[in-house]
Amino acid sequence: MYQRIPGLVSVVIPVYNALPYLEDCLDSLLAQTYRSLEIIVVDDCSTDDCPGWVATWQARHGKQLSAKAFVYLRLPRNVKQPGSATCGMFLAQGEFIACQAADDISSPNRIEQQVAYMRANPDVDLVGTNYATFVGDPAMSTPVFSGWLRFGREEIREAYACGMHCVCDGTVLMRGTAFDAIGGWTRAFGAASDFEFIARYVTRGAIVENIPEILYYYRLHDGQTTQRLARGGNW
Repeated sequence: MYQRIPGLVSVVIPVYNALPYLEDCLDSLLAQTYRSLEIIVVDDCSTDDCPGWVATWQARHGKQLSAKAFVYLRLPRNVKQPGSATCGMFLAQGEFIACQAADDISSPNRIEQQVAYMRANPDVDLVGTNYATFVGDPAMSTPVFSGWLRFGREEIREAYACGMHCVCDGTVLMRGTAFDAIGGWTRAFGAASDFEFIARYVTRGAIVENIPEILYYYRLHDGQTTQRLARGGNW
């Protein structure tokens, strides 16, 4: 059995041409009150200067990052978001694996609160959080709060049984052992892969919860994957 590092949270960030937003994303992770983090950036063969930018960012924050605390993987070809996210999950060494979109921001206490929740609820396998959306500069934007999430394991289970999606994948923190047993994203589902990912955990008997507090900020912009897919574009 794969031996995971107790207490470590591996944060997986799939990246494709996200340089306008990646600094905000990574800086939000450096600002986490929970310090035992492994940041895993999976570059899905971006066509921008992601390798050079990441190297510069890593050098600038060298005092806060150890070689073991930051992993950058550039894939040799584009495998789409589900594939790159799952690659990152396989690299994760932590007791817990967290998700983060490259254009979004985590509240400073996000990881600390999710780990505390998992410690207090040892039967829970995966926990998301509430979130707010924003446009432009996070400091200047007025968050718009989410209304489609569900709270409570039974309500979440019933929602997925009815084909409803109610956990934001970017907010997820799960036990590494749950990933080892159930796996990551499935590319065959395309734009619905985030739904299938959570639904598979629920149908396999995993306990899934949502924290009502807003701990994640979802950026709205023209280049994001969901908007491109809605217009028939590609990741």
